[in-house]
Amino acid sequence: MEEKKIKVVHMLTDMNVGGAGRHLQYLIGASDRDRFDFSVILPEGSAAAPALEAAGATRIISVPGFDSSFSPRAFGRVFSALGELRPDIAHTHSAMTGRHAAVLRRVPLRIMTKHSSDFPPRAVRTFPLRQLCSLGYSVSLDAAIATDDSAAAALRAGGVPRKKIHIIYNGAPERKAPGAAEKEAAARLLSSVGGGRLFTVGMFCRLEPEKSVETFLRAAAICLRFTGDIAFVVAGDGSRRKELESLIPRYGLGGNAVFTGFLPDPAPVMSLCRVIVSASTSVETSSLSVIEGMGMGLVPVVSDTGGSRRLVGDCGAVTAPDDPSALAEAILRLLRDPDLVSLLSRKAAERAHTRFSAEKTASMTEKLYLELLGAEKMASKRGNC
Repeated sequence: MEEKKIKVVHMLTDMNVGGAGRHLQYLIGASDRDRFDFSVILPEGSAAAPALEAAGATRIISVPGFDSSFSPRAFGRVFSALGELRPDIAHTHSAMTGRHAAVLRRVPLRIMTKHSSDFPPRAVRTFPLRQLCSLGYSVSLDAAIATDDSAAAALRAGGVPRKKIHIIYNGAPERKAPGAAEKEAAARLLSSVGGGRLFTVGMFCRLEPEKSVETFLRAAAICLRFTGDIAFVVAGDGSRRKELESLIPRYGLGGNAVFTGFLPDPAPVMSLCRVIVSASTSVETSSLSVIEGMGMGLVPVVSDTGGSRRLVGDCGAVTAPDDPSALAEAILRLLRDPDLVSLLSRKAAERAHTRFSAEKTASMTEKLYLELLGAEKMASKRGNC
């Protein structure tokens, strides 16, 4: 008799494809789909839907208005979707409304993942709100996954009981080298900045304030005072795109910097870069873009926030946040030392493949699911005695 699959419903509120969406894409893709069945509840019009379907999600349900963690107007439809899907596990990603709907639907297990290291407001971290939040989490949450130690600290600060927190780092699949046609297409995309022939530095992220893309562009302007044989690529989309693109002429970056827009698959453009930068000011944990770049041999240069220092270890450079001079200095050092770049490139790839693989993330998540389901079944048996 065929074993019944464990039904997992992920709930994600992202409209664009950010770190949480790619995390979920890689998690589903690397999981044991002979044992688990994955469905996803998304906001209507989310750009994440095609990638999640391709990764192996069997059902995707779009809900209007489900585009923020607290989405009261979407509650009824999320509640109905959970009734239709009848999951064993509800796993939320910045979807408090989804977790509360799962409680009322009596989904056996409720799990959340914290993808950032941003702390809750001060009022939530102090008496009596922290104690009230802790009581709420005790009732509504079976486990909280933190993608780094800094995310775990943020969860504790918000009242999540320590015993419910499990650290599982992000992981990315090992990528095959892009084919000739893919690299040619990427080179055409970067044709205005040398098509990959120059020493190319990339930043792959959502174009939102916390990513501090302006710091990257200011660092680029400093680098160009010393050499013109360098190119800067910003791949991604977001609310600040037009504003940030306007900085290219203001900072004198024409011919040396380009915005590509959103890339469904960033690997071909990454393959033309030598360095990957994360200039975030506050929220990074185990950045998937940096992990992907490291896996392809890019040398990481990251700002010292959240879990970024732990992520790169000794295979890259760490600079102070919001410090374009320090960032420029780190980039120029790599430009001037090809042997150092070769050494760090090898170390970065090895570190990504051994410590931050999608298979490892999926295995640890599946193990947590099974442990919690076992504990829930034991509790149910005791309750029926």
